[in-house]
Amino acid sequence: MIKFTLNCADQHVFECWFPNSDSLSRQLGLKLVDCPICGSVDVIRPLSAPNLSTPKTRSRSATPDHIDPSQIDSGHINSGQMDSGQTDADERQRQQTKQVRGPVTSGVAVPPPSDVMRSMLRDMQKLVERDFTHVGDNFAAEARKIHSGEAEAESIYGQCTPDEQAELEEEGITVGVLPWLPPDN
Repeated sequence: MIKFTLNCADQHVFECWFPNSDSLSRQLGLKLVDCPICGSVDVIRPLSAPNLSTPKTRSRSATPDHIDPSQIDSGHINSGQMDSGQTDADERQRQQTKQVRGPVTSGVAVPPPSDVMRSMLRDMQKLVERDFTHVGDNFAAEARKIHSGEAEAESIYGQCTPDEQAELEEEGITVGVLPWLPPDN
């Protein structure tokens, strides 16, 4: 596995692990890599210095003998297992990196299985149906009324065309799009 430093369109810097650079390029091209900070899929691999293999760098990258694999939790050494040469600054850096990276998976950006994604969408759909007012095809008109103050502010959902959505966004009205699943059979 190779660790790559990536940047999103908002200039957030984060690290991801990939089996090789071809895998990284393919996943970036398919927009499968997203920024763990803002969620943007506009991610690039900036220029970086090559990692040359020298005796000095090989010794640094070798796995220490004193770390037992059972001590590793979510890709990190459990706190309290810090080796005696590690400084507090190293531990703070590790904690900050852990917070930015989020949960550690195989290290490869992979979307969740389709059944998990469908379940998540179904849960969001139930929440919207329960807590929002359905306005049907009048979504754009109702959103404008709420935005202008003609109607009481409330959470609404419904349908609009892509052109209507673009017009709303041009008017400064923020809308979200949720893929709507058909009812379960």
